[in-house]
Amino acid sequence: MLYFGYGSNLCERDWRSWCERKGESGSGLIFKRCAWLPEHELSFTYSSGSRGGGVLDVVERFGQAAPGALFEVDEAARRALDKKEGAPNVYEPLEVIALDDEGNAHAAFTYRVREDLRSAYVNPAPGYADIVAEGCELLGVKKSMLLAAARGKRPAWEVPSVFVYGSLRTGEYNHAWLKRGADVKLKGVGSTPGLLHDCGSWPAMMPGGGEERVTGELWRCEDAASTLKALDQLEGFSGWGVDGSLFYRRLQRARMSCGGEVLSWVYRYAGDRCDGELVSSGDWTSR
Repeated sequence: MLYFGYGSNLCERDWRSWCERKGESGSGLIFKRCAWLPEHELSFTYSSGSRGGGVLDVVERFGQAAPGALFEVDEAARRALDKKEGAPNVYEPLEVIALDDEGNAHAAFTYRVREDLRSAYVNPAPGYADIVAEGCELLGVKKSMLLAAARGKRPAWEVPSVFVYGSLRTGEYNHAWLKRGADVKLKGVGSTPGLLHDCGSWPAMMPGGGEERVTGELWRCEDAASTLKALDQLEGFSGWGVDGSLFYRRLQRARMSCGGEVLSWVYRYAGDRCDGELVSSGDWTSR
């Protein structure tokens, strides 16, 4: 089973120290990859007696993505995690969908503080944020949301960019939908892994099997929530774990023509197969 961790469990040293003190085996918690929990952000909402101050929680916020990591866990590690998190009395287990940066979605579980135990903000326990930051550094998890939450600030959007490749591009018939949210700015042209299909009046991007890439535009959103709300409606995205979506909203890295890569939201066709004609160039405007 997969576990999404975002707090002190990112730090192997802290995890193994707790396991040794409690007589638990820490070997069953195995890091797999960095990931994000969509529609959530990090917040210090609970005062831990054992830590002596505030500890992390994940709270809902549409358009946000809380950074963390996916771990493979065995049954012994799951029991140890439940014990460490005080589940279900303090933290409650939660079935979630976590996203990686290659367009994949993973069924996992995580923990969140019980609603009736939450506060608006609790000062972090001494040394706690440093423990989480240590884990972030070792695993390659971005720390900016952690640092903002530790100061009691509302974090900036973790993924403020949207990569569009079809009817939302400049000059195309759905481009105005990008402007239905708050201010958006074109950052440049780039490409992302995938296969592009021409379904007649609309395009569909699907995962590729190799080096195939799809060309498009990267737009930065002033308010990711308002932009994504509009685009979810247009693309028929019903939410993670909900049946009936026409397109899925996923995370992928866009390789910019001016250099560098940017983590961005992208809408991929939800079907298992697409009957539309393959656009070999990967560029909707050259079809």
